[in-house]
Amino acid sequence: MARKVVSISISSPKSDPRKSTSPSGRQDQLGNPLRIGYLGPAGSFTEEAARSYSANAELVSYPTIQTVATSVRADKVDLGIAPVENSLQGPVTDTLDVLIHSDSVSVFGELVLPINHTLLAAEKTTLPDIVEIYSHPQALAQCQQYLETNFPDAILRGALSTASAVEDMLQRGKGAAAIASKRASEIYGATILANTIQDASSNATRFLIFSKNDHPRTVRTKHLSAFHSETIDPDCCMKLSLIHISAPTSRYALSSAVFCLKKKRGGGGGGGGGG
Repeated sequence: MARKVVSISISSPKSDPRKSTSPSGRQDQLGNPLRIGYLGPAGSFTEEAARSYSANAELVSYPTIQTVATSVRADKVDLGIAPVENSLQGPVTDTLDVLIHSDSVSVFGELVLPINHTLLAAEKTTLPDIVEIYSHPQALAQCQQYLETNFPDAILRGALSTASAVEDMLQRGKGAAAIASKRASEIYGATILANTIQDASSNATRFLIFSKNDHPRTVRTKHLSAFHSETIDPDCCMKLSLIHISAPTSRYALSSAVFCLKKKRGGGGGGGGGG
């Protein structure tokens, strides 16, 4: 028997989501620029998404997705932003975990950002020198074909973000490389050894905007529901006209999971009918 954990509404503007407006027209209630928390440090793709969402916002870097959400709950920032889904590797479970197990953070909006990965290294490092490659696990997976073809024997090391991977790589020095954004190379003074190394040129990531307040319902509102269960009824899924199901690990038991169900636009009401 399924137990409902959370139901989330995501309202998307009719225009380009990267030009969407914030709760107060990209300003707080006093007319000041918004403070937006993001998965940092500077140079991460999440920072790029935050800059795209609001060019005049004050951006505050946090080391993990959980601390981004915590900062929103504590009113340290007005909004938070985190990746939730990648076109190559699917859902980002850390973000889903925050949404499922937190009842004080809402999803205010979303945006989709094209992701172009570059291979970076310290100055004077060449491709034959590389024996270790650092990046966020999602980025490593998104570049799997390139890595297997060009560095089959390299040690792959996970990092908290693509930007922090560049910091780790520079501390390691010669023999190390990192997968990150072009902007990260400019910020940290790293050398670009290869461009566009992701497995598909269409690589893109969906980011969610966190807020303490939900977005007003619109005709374009999407619904994401989560259920804790050991099984899920296939007939239920057919009735909901689902376009995505994921099952991040449950905190309740090894034999159970939390199923995340994302409904099609125009697929009905509030997403809670799949118990």
